[in-house]
Amino acid sequence: MRRWTVWLVAAIVLSVPACRSEEPTAPDVPPPSAEARPAEAVREEPHVEQGDAAQASEEGVRQLLSAKRTERAHSLEKLNTEYIRRGRELMAVLEDAADKYRHDRTYYSPLHCAIMAVEAWHVLDADTRLLAIIDYQLDALSVPRGKMLLGEDFYPAVRALVRLRVDAKRVLQALGVCTDTEQLPLLVYVLSRRVGSVDEARAVLGNAGGTGGGREKQNFAKAMESLEHVKHSSDLLPPPGKGGEAARRKGDGSLFPALADKPPVPPLAEKTPVPFFSETTAPADADPLAEHLRALQAKVPEGFTVVPEPPFVVIGDEEPAMVRRRAEQTVRWAVERLKALYFEKDPPQILDIWLFKDKTSYERHVRELFGEEPTTPFGYCSPEHGALIMNIATGGGTLVHEIVHPFVAANFPACPAWFNEGLGSLYEQSAERQGRIVGLTNWRLKGLQETIRAGRVPSFQSLTATSDRAFYTEDKETNYAQARYLCYWLQEHGLLVKFYHAFRAAAKEDPTGYETLKRVLGGADMAAFQKRWEQFVLRLHFP
Repeated sequence: MRRWTVWLVAAIVLSVPACRSEEPTAPDVPPPSAEARPAEAVREEPHVEQGDAAQASEEGVRQLLSAKRTERAHSLEKLNTEYIRRGRELMAVLEDAADKYRHDRTYYSPLHCAIMAVEAWHVLDADTRLLAIIDYQLDALSVPRGKMLLGEDFYPAVRALVRLRVDAKRVLQALGVCTDTEQLPLLVYVLSRRVGSVDEARAVLGNAGGTGGGREKQNFAKAMESLEHVKHSSDLLPPPGKGGEAARRKGDGSLFPALADKPPVPPLAEKTPVPFFSETTAPADADPLAEHLRALQAKVPEGFTVVPEPPFVVIGDEEPAMVRRRAEQTVRWAVERLKALYFEKDPPQILDIWLFKDKTSYERHVRELFGEEPTTPFGYCSPEHGALIMNIATGGGTLVHEIVHPFVAANFPACPAWFNEGLGSLYEQSAERQGRIVGLTNWRLKGLQETIRAGRVPSFQSLTATSDRAFYTEDKETNYAQARYLCYWLQEHGLLVKFYHAFRAAAKEDPTGYETLKRVLGGADMAAFQKRWEQFVLRLHFP
């Protein structure tokens, strides 16, 4: 039945993919109201015309709950017919857009919108056309200000193929006949996402590599070589194109907004790609941290202190001793303890943490350094600039939250938004207990308790099944709070670390984490567990 849910929300067809990181509030300051936030921080809801057709559609949906079986069956048949009809219409639009607008790479181009439409309506027949235009990429400089995207979002067809769960056999067929060196790595990325991991993709390619000859055999060999370069969404860095020089003049070091982005995948014919961290090729033996610090010299304003704290560089305009203290006692403290519990690998790219001493400094320097207005008074992650940007006067909760995300991206790229944000927001208010980092209750508790008392908290099955887009756009406050306090319950019962590692290991078979959650809870009756969890939450206090 989830297919019908997808097409019933067609109003979001043209909505922009949400960033994977909320703008969390510092632990000692309540979240701002929509009225109090800057205009850019308030997400504009899609406008839907409420005409006769919309009313008829709503009536048809309501009939699914009719007491009469015949009315339910009739309603379902009408929905199925509408889904098929709309799918055909969207396919015709996609074909037309692919023929006429393939070279228009602007965000919200006709082809971009057509691809997002077939993805949102779950048009399964679109896979053949999407595979043919898999290398269609967006111009990074056409992205609206404030929109933070993952690497795969710059290749709309790649994103759609992954979300439409294209058959891995179709991807293998496309790989076998591929003649375009730009398309081949993208097909490899889709294959690895569909089969669950790079190791599984390597096994699939190995099994298929000996069955064909000629071009197919060569392509599979090249695909094996490129697997290590397209592991994650953040690896999908299009080569510099239109607007590249302007982006370099901005000094951000990268064209593409992704937290863990690495440089473009080199042509597959190159057997020994040179590792580098920006568009400028560095010597193979270069020290990435030293190169990064040299690049920062031209950007850091006078009066700022720079403290390397790998995999981050902390930059602040407080007294030098205070900047060093924050680097050691907040950043290093959090990183060491998070890695001890969860993360084996560091993010592949060094990220900057900008700590501005007060509101005035924060707002002025965000404009001067990044050419944008702050979208929150507390701080935010700017994947476009590979940075975490903070008004540190409001507290360090936002900072520790955001530190979690690049580590999740590097270690658990398949992590869904509900757990990624639940884990990050858990540590907005944190402390140390027996040498381990622990989350404490925080400002999200009050709203969640009110929602529980009103009987409006979704089931955990519903929460874990929420798509990333829905998590960030549909009742976001409840989603964050429920995910956070599920993680808090698991932590307080000694199960959070176990759940993280079990979920990561089982993500291929259990992409939502719901079945893993049930196993970690000992096969619990989930309805009964939710009642116990709600009573647990209602007994909590903050402060």
